[in-house]
Amino acid sequence: MKLAILLLWLLFSGSACSPASDWPIVQIPFARGAAQSERFVATILSVYDGDSFSARVELGLGVQMVDKFRLAGVDCPELYTDAGKEVRDAVRARMLNEIVVLTVTRRDKYGRWLASVGIGDEDLATWLVATGRAEPYKGRGPKPFK
Repeated sequence: MKLAILLLWLLFSGSACSPASDWPIVQIPFARGAAQSERFVATILSVYDGDSFSARVELGLGVQMVDKFRLAGVDCPELYTDAGKEVRDAVRARMLNEIVVLTVTRRDKYGRWLASVGIGDEDLATWLVATGRAEPYKGRGPKPFK
């Protein structure tokens, strides 16, 4: 909601007084109920655990937002385990303060955005599974890592 208000304010604030036919079409990201995903360039600000992080997302037109995200498609060990701390440290070393591409779909039940993370030409979730640090997410139920 705050994002929509900000974008409307920018549109009608007087910085753009008259419409022009060559203006780009701006879509408000993260529309409620949207089935498709949106891609954004972001800077990773913090990593909480192997699959939760916060990022500053570039929305375009000089507008940025900071929010929490959950890595889509994987289950990482819980943070209270030694394996969980090792995965967190590996993910921090891999992406903290890096510029990445987030492909965002929707919010999870905790209010975090579900997103895949591209670092260069590699997908973070694929890397975590390939290195044995995470397992593919299988849906609801008990997590494979305890």
